[in-house]
Amino acid sequence: MPKGGRRPGSGRKPKTALELAVTGHPGHRGGRLLSHPSAGQVPVVAEVERFDPPADLAADVREYWNDLAPFAFANRTLTKATAAGFLLLCRNLVIERALGKRKKDRGGANHRGMIQRVDAELLRFNLAPCGKPMYEAVPETQVNPLARFLKNT
Repeated sequence: MPKGGRRPGSGRKPKTALELAVTGHPGHRGGRLLSHPSAGQVPVVAEVERFDPPADLAADVREYWNDLAPFAFANRTLTKATAAGFLLLCRNLVIERALGKRKKDRGGANHRGMIQRVDAELLRFNLAPCGKPMYEAVPETQVNPLARFLKNT
C-alpha cells in the first residue's frame, strides 16, 4: 500500500534505522548516540581587557565613549583592534546630535543618513537593543562521576 497518496512512491519516505535512532519516532524524542567532544570540558571565559579612551578626544566625544564603553566591554566587542571603529561611532553620535538640534537640519537627508550610520555602528558593537536578554558564559563545575558511589566521611 503506498504511503501518502494515490500515486506509487508518493508521500513521506520511511526513515532508516540510523535516522530513527537519532531523531526518534514522530512525537518521541530520539536517542543520543554520541556526545559532543567538548561536552566534558569547562568553557574558558577570557578576561575582558579594559582600556582608557585616547587622550586627545574632544570633551563631547569622550562623554559618549565613557557612557558606551562599559557596555561594549561587557559585550566583548570593544577591544584594542576595534577601538578605531568605536571612536568613529562616538564621533558620529556627536554629529547626529548636532544635526538633530538644528531646526533646519533635523529630519533632513543628512540627519537621516547619520541616524542610519549610527544605528549600524551601534549594531556592530552589540549596543542596539535586540529584544532578547544577553547571557554570559558561566564555567561549569567539575563533577566526579563516581561521587554518588563514594560516602562522604
